[in-house]
Amino acid sequence: MMIIQPINIHPQPISALLVHALQIGKRIWLSQFPVLFLVASLLYWSQQGLADWALSKGWHSSFVPLITAPVSVFFTNLYLVYVAIVLKRSDSGIHWDQQLQAVSATAVLLPTVILASLLSFAAIFLGTILLIIPGLLLLLWFTVFPQIAAFERIGAMASLKRSLFLVKGSSLRVAGLLLAFIAIRLVLQLVPELLFPTAASQPGLTFSLFIISEMLILPFEGAAYYLLYLELRARKEAFDYEVYREEAKAG
Repeated sequence: MMIIQPINIHPQPISALLVHALQIGKRIWLSQFPVLFLVASLLYWSQQGLADWALSKGWHSSFVPLITAPVSVFFTNLYLVYVAIVLKRSDSGIHWDQQLQAVSATAVLLPTVILASLLSFAAIFLGTILLIIPGLLLLLWFTVFPQIAAFERIGAMASLKRSLFLVKGSSLRVAGLLLAFIAIRLVLQLVPELLFPTAASQPGLTFSLFIISEMLILPFEGAAYYLLYLELRARKEAFDYEVYREEAKAG
């Protein structure tokens, strides 16, 4: 059975998009357990390693996110690209051979993801530092660049510009989706802290809780932002299910 259905490629409420993302995310989660564990582990150890290095160099703890955040953003974007490629090629479901091919296709896009992640992070950071509002707008406007890079296979700057084009006019809808996942992440962060107040002093437990929370949310984020990209195209362009099938096969 095909993962992406005609109902996914037309304007729809964010609530409906989240329901479809939950269904697709569940299938991704069941089929990508090793990949999810690897990505979550890379997120954790990159953050820990960079934070330890910064603190060992005498950095104040408040400045540590300046080097950990860009790396986290990069690995998250890389996974979103990977999920988009898997879904793009999911004519008959999600299979291991497709996932292996998606890994190779994602590796080809690595320079694009690195550059676009750095550019978007720098722009959002500067916009937030200067006037706050520009940074928030850029955060919204660059939301679907990983899906664009994966589906349309264009460069870093072109992906960022196209994301801005697609999101403009739908900023409130995109903001609603972003806020939904921010809220979910806060819940996943706060609940373990309440249940395990001493986790911070137990590295093994901290690692396990982080892995579980990331593995729970990443597939659904990947599915939701891919569906958002398709929905935004349906709003802005002559983009329907037939066009989607043709472009997916051509890519």
